[in-house]
Amino acid sequence: MVRRFAQVFGAMYLLVGIAGFIPGLSQMTDGYGAGGGLLLGLFPVNYLLDVVHLTIGAWGVASAGSLTRATTYARVVGAVFIALGIYGICAVANGGHLPTDALVPLNGNDWWLHLTSGLLAAYFGWGVRASSVA
Repeated sequence: MVRRFAQVFGAMYLLVGIAGFIPGLSQMTDGYGAGGGLLLGLFPVNYLLDVVHLTIGAWGVASAGSLTRATTYARVVGAVFIALGIYGICAVANGGHLPTDALVPLNGNDWWLHLTSGLLAAYFGWGVRASSVA
């Protein structure tokens, strides 16, 4: 299950990263750095974040071949995304923007997406029993 999670989650993030570079899928707006806009009109992205999404996606797909690598991937992504989700909640509480928005926009709908993704990854990284993985 953990290997499948890494494969599917990685593929999804590869698609999200690619989508961020496709005109029309990302509505350009100011305040989100180079290439900044709203992916699908909902999620703040920029070119830097698109590259990060591509990296996370490639790492997930590459780690799916090994249980150890897939578990490490799920745990690291889970911890980082939960932290980003909490950071995004702080952005919302701070009026919607933080100084890091030009680097990594985490306001709007991004906070709950990262928090949910992080909890899902953490479940597969720590919550799935080894006997059910094999």
